[in-house]
Amino acid sequence: MRKKTVLILFGKNRKNKLAKILTEYEDLYAYGDSRGIVFCRTPISYFDEKNKVFKRAQFFVDGEWVWKKNIIPDIVYDKSPFYLDKKLMRKREKISFAYPFYNSLKLSELLSNKWFSYKEFEDFSPKAVLVSGKKDFGKIKSLSSARVIIKPLTGSGGKGIEIFDKDKVNAKNYPFFAQELVEARRGIDGFVRGAHDLRVIVINEKPFYAFLRIPQKNSLIANLSKGGKIKVVLLKKLPASVFSFIAKIRKKLRKYGNKLYSIDMIIDDSGKPWIIEMNSRPGIILEKEELAYREYFFNNLINFFKHAK
Repeated sequence: MRKKTVLILFGKNRKNKLAKILTEYEDLYAYGDSRGIVFCRTPISYFDEKNKVFKRAQFFVDGEWVWKKNIIPDIVYDKSPFYLDKKLMRKREKISFAYPFYNSLKLSELLSNKWFSYKEFEDFSPKAVLVSGKKDFGKIKSLSSARVIIKPLTGSGGKGIEIFDKDKVNAKNYPFFAQELVEARRGIDGFVRGAHDLRVIVINEKPFYAFLRIPQKNSLIANLSKGGKIKVVLLKKLPASVFSFIAKIRKKLRKYGNKLYSIDMIIDDSGKPWIIEMNSRPGIILEKEELAYREYFFNNLINFFKHAK
C-alpha cells in the first residue's frame, strides 16, 4: 500500500533554529514512516502557485535530512502562525484550495485571535474587555477580580502576558485583552494543588491527550517558556466536569470539519472549568516529561492523518 505524504507547513525558514527544530522532529518522522505516513516539511514560500506543487521539502530518510523536489502531498498540516505578511497569507490560502488542508484557515483565525475566541466562547470564559487605547481603561473596572491578566490579541508561549492589580494596569501595547483572573487555589484533586492550567488536545470529536502546566513558585503563568513544568494526566482520571465542558466547545466547532486543536483551561475552587485560551496548532513534539506516552500520542496523531480526507 502506498504511504500517505503529510506536508507540515511552516511560516518562514528560521535558519538560526533549524538544527534544533529538525532534531525535535526526527522521532515523529521516523515513527510515522513505520506506520505508513511519510512526513515532510517546508515553508509557505516554496509553493509553486502556477503548477500547484511544492518546489522543495525536507524529508527524514535513513537517519538523514534530505531535500526533495516537486512535492505533491496528500495532506497539508498547517503549523504556520496565522498572522503573517500579506504575501505569505495569500499564498497559504491558495495552498488551502489546492490540497486537503488542516486546520481550516477559518478555524485558525478564530483560535489565533484571543478576542475572537473570547466572543465565540464567552459563556465558558472569565469576563474580558478589549482595550484599544487609554480611553478604554475604564472598561477594566468592570472586571470583578482584584487582579487582571493582560494578553496581546495574538501570539503564543506566554509572550506579552502580564498580571496587574486592577487599578494599576500599566500595559502600553494596544490593543490588548484584559481578563478577570481566576485564581485556583484548590487545584485538581489527585493531580495538583494551587495554580495550574490544564491542556486537553482534541482530534475531531475526541479528547485524546492531556497534561497539566504548573507555574514556577510565586507565579501564575504556566507557559513552558516562562518556566512552567508539565505533568501528563490520564483522561479517565479527570473530573467529569471537564468532559461535559469540552462537549459544549466541540459542538460549537463541529462546522470546521477535521481538526486538531487544544483547549487550555483552569478549574476554579468550586470545580468549574474556564477557558484560558485555545490553540489551532498544538505542539506535536513531546517534551521529555511526556516521552513515556510517545507511542500513544504518535499513534493518535498518525491515525488522524490517515483518516483525514
